[in-house]
Amino acid sequence: RDHRWSRHTKLTVPDRQAWRLFGYAVALEGSTLAVGAPGNACRSPQTSGAVHVFQRIGFGIWERVASLVPNDARMCDEFGFSVALEDDTLVVGAHLADTGAANAGAVYVFTRGQDGVWRETDKLLPNAGLLAEGFGNDVAIDGNRLVVGADNFDAQVMRGGSVYVFEREPFGTWVLSAQLFPHDSRIHDFFGAFVDIEGDRIAVSADRQDGNGLPQTGAAYVFVRLGDGFWVEEAKLAPKTPAHFGFGRRVSLEGSLLAVCSPIEDVGQGALYLFQRTGRDWTEVERIGPTVRNFRPFFGSNAVLRQGLLFVGALGDDEAARSAGAVDVFTVDEKDPRSR
Repeated sequence: RDHRWSRHTKLTVPDRQAWRLFGYAVALEGSTLAVGAPGNACRSPQTSGAVHVFQRIGFGIWERVASLVPNDARMCDEFGFSVALEDDTLVVGAHLADTGAANAGAVYVFTRGQDGVWRETDKLLPNAGLLAEGFGNDVAIDGNRLVVGADNFDAQVMRGGSVYVFEREPFGTWVLSAQLFPHDSRIHDFFGAFVDIEGDRIAVSADRQDGNGLPQTGAAYVFVRLGDGFWVEEAKLAPKTPAHFGFGRRVSLEGSLLAVCSPIEDVGQGALYLFQRTGRDWTEVERIGPTVRNFRPFFGSNAVLRQGLLFVGALGDDEAARSAGAVDVFTVDEKDPRSR
């Protein structure tokens, strides 16, 4: 909590049009920043959405180097609803794209060439292409493995949700290798609303799952890839005191640690739960609440674990001004994961 951060610059939507939702999704890799501007399908139906790529060329100086739209862009796709970036690969979700059925969703892969130009190199589709499947509502990438959430998938149970796993082959083509479901899939769980991946583990949220007789308490799942290439459910996680609402709103995985957001609990005060893995056992090691209690700060609106730092968003924080929002920064050590 002792870190001091200063704002270098402010980036805005290039075309300065209303309802572009610039900044809805962001991904940073080195000096490259990808910003999703999916638009609002109701308020700005004339746009398919876009992703804007910026390059840092100096201290606090970011230059826009590309504005990307898919080759088959259609209005109301909400392209840019989710983004993931690693090295020269950019993954973009368009969860309302019509592919096989209305709003089944699609995911696009862009690759940066040696000339620095970003080009669309693949388009991934859900294998079923169900009505309003929501394929691409969240994406994550690690090396040659790509994870796509489809929280409205309902081939098994209505809106139970699903997660797709793709592997990149030697020539750059992405191939579906697995489709994941929880062992206890239920109606309206929205499993796959948020995903993260590191190595052979995938974290998945199901933030509207009912639990212990209570509605929409939420849950988070961890899947692990075994030596034979099969993915199995390693753990289902819930707070020690499970009478909370919306646990699993976001997940972030790094090393042996998993951060799980629960921004709506405690009448909007919110919380962040930190779990640690020992072997294949996951244990809740800390519950972090808002640093300042005020009217509905929604602490845990988002969270990212990166390189020993934990960033936790609180979109309703009032410390600067009413509902101005804030981000708390904590240091986290895997050997002693309690936050500082």
